[in-house]
Amino acid sequence: MKICILSFGRTGSTSLFRAIFKHLGQDFYCACEPFNYGALKFGEKDENAFDQICNENNVFIKTHIHHRPKGKSIEFMHEWIFNFFDKVILLDRKDTIALTESHAYMKYSKTKDWHSKQFYDISTIPTEFIKEWETRIGDYKKTINELSIKYDKKIYYYEDIFLDKNMEIINEIFNYIEIKPNFKIIENDILSDNNKVRLENIKSLI
Repeated sequence: MKICILSFGRTGSTSLFRAIFKHLGQDFYCACEPFNYGALKFGEKDENAFDQICNENNVFIKTHIHHRPKGKSIEFMHEWIFNFFDKVILLDRKDTIALTESHAYMKYSKTKDWHSKQFYDISTIPTEFIKEWETRIGDYKKTINELSIKYDKKIYYYEDIFLDKNMEIINEIFNYIEIKPNFKIIENDILSDNNKVRLENIKSLI
């Protein structure tokens, strides 16, 4: 089985990857953002990851719609993903404002830890910088919608999975990838608010 989560940042893709990863056996080659050479991986990480993935029968990756190995175009990668992988999970986020603020804060603060609890002081970010990220997020969402239509794939949303904790949607994803869900893993990595990064106020850090 070949499974891919295709998304972009701040959509819950790492948490979903982690939950599915814990369901898989040792015979799976797993990599979180294998074509993002600055990221931490659950599996192996090197510039030969593309060739490695192509040679695996059981593989699970999470990648972003704008990530690509050296020498490959984005257009090539999108076509490859939908032809190579048996199951492609598209993941987006409905709240464009929260999505933009999250990206803008992380990039402007230049933090390398996108997954620890933080208070986003948006007031420190220049308006022009936020507007730049509004444009980028618009492009990301446009691309994922175009891919959904072109390849007839459903888009799943952060809000349904991580905020509403919609078990019907969560079970639908696991049924789609033909894996029986382990509720303890689901509870820990998807349903628990302990994985929420953005804090409502700075006092929450104390």
